[in-house]
Amino acid sequence: MQEKVPLRVKIAYGLGDIYGGGSFNIINFLYAFFLANIVGIPAYWAAAIMMVARLWDAVSDPLMGFISDNTRTRIGRRKPYFIAGIPLILISMIWVWYPISSGSLLLKVLFAGAGYIFYNTVVTIVMVPYMSFAAEITLDYYERNSVNTVRMMFSLGSSLMCAILPLAIVKAVSAATGSYTRGYLAMAIIVGLIFALPYLAVIFGTRERTDFAAAPVRRDWWRPMLQSFKVRSFRRLIILYLTVFVSLDLITTSFQFYMTYVLLRPDDFTLVLALLIVVEIVAALFTAPLVKKTNKQTAVIFGCALWILAGLATFLLSPASPSYIIFIIAAIMGIAMAFPVVLLNSLFADVTDIGELYFGSRVEGTFSGVQTFVRKVASAVANSLFMATLGWAGFVAPLRQISGLNEILVYQSQPEGFALAVKATIAFVPLVLLTIGILITVRWPITSTNHARTLQYLEAKRKGELPDPALAAEVEQLRDTIF
Repeated sequence: MQEKVPLRVKIAYGLGDIYGGGSFNIINFLYAFFLANIVGIPAYWAAAIMMVARLWDAVSDPLMGFISDNTRTRIGRRKPYFIAGIPLILISMIWVWYPISSGSLLLKVLFAGAGYIFYNTVVTIVMVPYMSFAAEITLDYYERNSVNTVRMMFSLGSSLMCAILPLAIVKAVSAATGSYTRGYLAMAIIVGLIFALPYLAVIFGTRERTDFAAAPVRRDWWRPMLQSFKVRSFRRLIILYLTVFVSLDLITTSFQFYMTYVLLRPDDFTLVLALLIVVEIVAALFTAPLVKKTNKQTAVIFGCALWILAGLATFLLSPASPSYIIFIIAAIMGIAMAFPVVLLNSLFADVTDIGELYFGSRVEGTFSGVQTFVRKVASAVANSLFMATLGWAGFVAPLRQISGLNEILVYQSQPEGFALAVKATIAFVPLVLLTIGILITVRWPITSTNHARTLQYLEAKRKGELPDPALAAEVEQLRDTIF
């Protein structure tokens, strides 16, 4: 099926992922470091906060997916949650980044934990409907690559912003006021508005498909969640999704520790991260052309293989390594990450069409919720284990000293086992996970040809027509043997 999407619609939809990409990276790159070094919560308590909040986040995702699929309003299934999300995004940003500095350790843990749970709840309310909405923008196999490339431009651009802007705001306001609290509060308000306001473009610049909402409302919320795993391509997508995004979560969580305590270059963190993201943005532009010349599977495998090599190279770096080597490896990793991260969203949209073939109605919200549930449970466990490992390795928090009117952090030397734990997280864990992802991708069942035939069949079914008998037989065979 050929279905061109106007550029203005691609841009309007893509603007919503300023929040998705930015919120993901600002938390993963900065939050664990923030808890341990700014709020002063011990690493094992930070691990507990991350575990509890992300497990709640994981549980709430499939429920939100079901709710979104079965919402029926005059403005659509997804847009009511974008409207509600605009004020909630700002409130959650202020809460999660408020560096409470007084009171007992218990008060700090409860305040930070409750804030992080609320933050994750807001992300679920907005992002599960948003990611589900991707399957409605277009049904075209190749046009979906274009839509997701535009979306990823905004997502990666937001990631770049979050690599530079938040800490710059914190440093500038803290230097002017002599207070880290005011610095982080100013950052939360500014970045929160940048995250929230683009949803006005999503609300007014896109259109939901009325035929997708024609199916009756379902009450058996648990059934489609459990039955989603009957779809073979969805099971494979889940495994591939886990291998890529758990690797990404671990790298982003550990990266500031790596630059600060392993390479002893805390001031280079922003520059290295910015380079990685800039290169990732540029590389993302080449995903659609590569897919047209080869296929989605080849592009994903290329990215995963290059990612493994770049990760292994980080294990060999030391404080004595030349700066240009560090930047080269960061650039290579940026190229590598672009291909699987961009294309996983395109593969997800293809799989939701197979879900309609199985269930007789659109269940992309349920698929999105189940997918993120599995990913977030795995990431919660992985990131919490990483923080707990730092605690077991003897992490020593920095000292906060007053110099004139300003607070400064004095970083402490760490035990030898600490550096090994951080380096292994970046190098060897992705090696194992991404190798599994490559093996899954080699046997990916959905091609442009069988996907097009499936869409023709589904289009006829939605219109209440009898599909061509030969087409129906072909699609039924595909469902039984490939999908």
